[in-house]
Amino acid sequence: MDATPLSPAPVPPSQDTDPVGPEPYRIHIPTRYLELTQQKFDNARLPAELADADDASVREEVDALIDHWHETYSWRHEESVLNTLPQFRCAVSISPFGVLRHHFLWHRSSSSSSSSSSSSSTPTAAATTATATSSSFSTSTTTDVQKQSSESNNNASKTTTPAPAPPILLLGEFWEFLKLFKQLQKCSAADVVLPSPPGMGFSDAPASAGFGVKECAEGYHELMASLGYSGYVLHASGTLGISVAQVLAQRWPDEVQGMLLCELPPLPPPRRWWARTKLRFSSATGVPWPRAKAQKLLQAAATTTEGKEKSSVFLEYALTDSPMGLLSWVQGRIRGGATSAYEWTYSDIITAFMYYWISGPRDYFRLVHTAAADTKHVRARVKIGLFLAESQRLPKPCVEESLGPVVFERTREAPVGRWTAWEEPEALAEALREFLDVVRQ
Repeated sequence: MDATPLSPAPVPPSQDTDPVGPEPYRIHIPTRYLELTQQKFDNARLPAELADADDASVREEVDALIDHWHETYSWRHEESVLNTLPQFRCAVSISPFGVLRHHFLWHRSSSSSSSSSSSSSTPTAAATTATATSSSFSTSTTTDVQKQSSESNNNASKTTTPAPAPPILLLGEFWEFLKLFKQLQKCSAADVVLPSPPGMGFSDAPASAGFGVKECAEGYHELMASLGYSGYVLHASGTLGISVAQVLAQRWPDEVQGMLLCELPPLPPPRRWWARTKLRFSSATGVPWPRAKAQKLLQAAATTTEGKEKSSVFLEYALTDSPMGLLSWVQGRIRGGATSAYEWTYSDIITAFMYYWISGPRDYFRLVHTAAADTKHVRARVKIGLFLAESQRLPKPCVEESLGPVVFERTREAPVGRWTAWEEPEALAEALREFLDVVRQ
């Protein structure tokens, strides 16, 4: 018996060679599944209390979260809010797993409709023509000069049309980007695509084992192609999102036009960098970087961003049928990466919990578990943007040796946290707009 009726049934491999294009989608979880969740919370058993301050604070918040679920929280309200956003599902073929329907949000900016007709004229062409006309044809008649001037003005008007911004593909866990998606919708600087990874949220789950970060990246690339995009910019967060972004940048460097990060992935030791010199200077401050300090930051980067998170089939079984256990796990992840500057509400935490509970946590654990094996530290040709706090920074040559050419750097003023897109959507949206300007230069 399936212990998680909320989970969408895994989809067996399909022989369909012509996947259906994007179709509008609305979320609706059957009432009987919400009632089952309510019953499981009613029957939840918490550990015995201990005379320990940390244990008491965790228990107090778990009790408060369950009370909030019973007395205040409404999934139907959250569902109606989500259904105001432009949602779609699109069938994508991923070998050898067949066709999987990907759920995603899709904002199309006003400039996207005119992207195919934008001009690629050289800005200096009109000025060059005017100069050549003045020096070489000084004996031209007044009519000829007026005609040339008119043509120059027409050329100049064509060159002022800016190139359209490439679309943004948001990579990570669907729920964490909801605020950022709305902010990018508001400014409408570019098209935005926010997918749910296969098996998570409202995307189909693969029916067989072996689906990992590489397959997830392939599905996203095919999704962008099916939406008509020949190139796109990435913003990635967390172990899952950054691992998928690295695979995309390495396999499709011509299509991936840039990648903005607000946290660094685990990086290998910069051997060539140290071989060239014993000291480097921070591009931001000019302060010397001795080897010991840089190695300490590299080690910190390897232990943050959930870099050591491991999964097992036992954890999948432990949390799949226990909403209280899964809620506690989500609570621990959020609190562990949150900053003191942002106050997470109980509704924030429960909405994040529902994202994993609806589909079950199995595919999240398995994707994260494959991240280390599927991600190779091979330098890509993709332009890199960094939106980091000063405490996160590494010397620019060190980052470039492992990731790619760094073309954009901005310093985060707010305290550093794992959930930047949720806690600082306005600042991150502004950084993305600036990064897009750099990418299309």
